[in-house]
Amino acid sequence: MVSKDTIDRFLENKKLALVGASRNRTAFGNVVLRELHTKGYEMTIIHPKARQIASFDTCPSIKDLPEDVKAVVIGVQPEAAVNVVKEAIDKGIRHIWLLRGVTSDKARRLAEQHEVSLIDGECILMYAEPVNWLHGMHRCFRKLAGTLPQ
Repeated sequence: MVSKDTIDRFLENKKLALVGASRNRTAFGNVVLRELHTKGYEMTIIHPKARQIASFDTCPSIKDLPEDVKAVVIGVQPEAAVNVVKEAIDKGIRHIWLLRGVTSDKARRLAEQHEVSLIDGECILMYAEPVNWLHGMHRCFRKLAGTLPQ
């Protein structure tokens, strides 16, 4: 299980890259994009084809990210996550968050081999403040169940 300290260190990065936003406004990656932006995070979307998503300009690849982006949120299919993690490591990114449903043992092992902080199995919206009522309730239930990171 990931530690609360690891989550806090990730969220200290106010400039985040997001891989997995799409032209579909209701897709989970887009929900995460909007929520994090409203919470004060400066978001850079990685998309190889679209020049703009949800009124945000995009960057074609992780290697093209500005140097001051030190953390990436990944919301792609699990089989694609390992390649995205590798690109992030090659770019020098040390903080990676795999959105729920993206869990990849290969990506986790790769991050461990390179001593990169990787969070998976957790919903970033439960931790990025301010937390809305729904995610606050989810966090409360996890705390009561003893499954909330310590």
